[in-house]
Amino acid sequence: MAFRAGLVRFAAIALMLGSPLVSSAAYAAKSKAAASPVTGRYATIVMEAGTNRVLYATDPDELRHPASMTKMMTLLMLFEAMDRGEVTLDTRMKVSKFAATRPPTKLMVKARSTVRVEDAINALVILSANDIATVVAEHLGGTEGKFGQMMTARARELGMSNTVFRNASGLPDPQQVSTARDMATLSMALIEKFPQHYTVFSKDQFTFNGYTYRTHNRLLAAYEGADGLKTGFINTSGFNLSASAMRDGHRIVAVTFGGPTAAARDRHVADLLDRGFALLSNQPETTVATARIYNYEENFKKPAQAIMVARAETKSAKKGKARASETAIGDVNEPAGTLSASIPAAAQGMWAIQVGAFSSRTTAETQARAAELKLKPDYATAAAIVQTGKSNGKTIYRARIAGLPKADLIRACAIAAPKAKNACQAISPDAQVASR
Repeated sequence: MAFRAGLVRFAAIALMLGSPLVSSAAYAAKSKAAASPVTGRYATIVMEAGTNRVLYATDPDELRHPASMTKMMTLLMLFEAMDRGEVTLDTRMKVSKFAATRPPTKLMVKARSTVRVEDAINALVILSANDIATVVAEHLGGTEGKFGQMMTARARELGMSNTVFRNASGLPDPQQVSTARDMATLSMALIEKFPQHYTVFSKDQFTFNGYTYRTHNRLLAAYEGADGLKTGFINTSGFNLSASAMRDGHRIVAVTFGGPTAAARDRHVADLLDRGFALLSNQPETTVATARIYNYEENFKKPAQAIMVARAETKSAKKGKARASETAIGDVNEPAGTLSASIPAAAQGMWAIQVGAFSSRTTAETQARAAELKLKPDYATAAAIVQTGKSNGKTIYRARIAGLPKADLIRACAIAAPKAKNACQAISPDAQVASR
């Protein structure tokens, strides 16, 4: 059976590689007509950089849709062109009509305008801009279809034997496939081959034409040692992430596909990284983190169940809004407004800390989730909540973590908000309810 499955996969990939070179628009239309060889959503792998030792894996060689993690290969091709002297940071690339009409997320550049390579790099890493991915593809390959073939050929040279690229962005294409192992291989190639460029993956924002864009990769702020790489989302793949973190001289790369939400995916990757670092340092594994890994996989590795959970959570979060079409979205942040103001049952009667008060609900939710991510390994009942209040007549959103023991509040503040200093406040059980 294993041989037969491998033969089917090889045949599917061989067929996908045989397409002729056509224009970007025609190539995209032709690709959408073909059937997908992907049968599931969830997969993961944790590897030690340098040695390529696998520390943990579940279905690492099963075909999955890479979504915007595809842009890591687009960036690798651009970095190589820079190293060959074909382009510089100041090279201006033309924006075609096709590129300008790519679905969001995008930089909203206009046809017949130009974009500097440096701005393109920032837009790909931080905003995950689909229009810019096509700009790069057409500049380096002539058409996006040809560039997809160039990407696939380069992937083979890197050892990514199960990957086929059809576009430069990761926008939905049934024939664009990869695996957790291949994405980890690509991640490590970026880290090891391009140290002079890799630092861009740790940037949390950039400014273009007067607008500031912030990263989709929340793990950068929430996980100690995290320094890149790339998120991804389309409806058929779920929430994906390739993450790198370094502690005590050890670097680990963790890749996961098929998350039901961005928050769940981030929590899962943090647990995977924790487990990997524990194994490398011969420390005992955190029982809670290990249990969460197995529970997560049990809940979401089945494709049908994962799809239903993702749809239900998206519908609940966006009340009244249509679910995002997979042809209209290439990468997203966690939907706003999903954090409750209610204290979970497990945290009832316990103390909380407030890590900040903000005029933006989105900012409050991001800060609350980041704090929860840091505290969960030590405090199983820690729960991120956002409670609304008033200050000088204006609405504010309080980012809080409930479910903490009173004796540990100073320590919890030091972990969750080390830079906040006096801004981290202790909130009693009664005050939490009264301030809602």
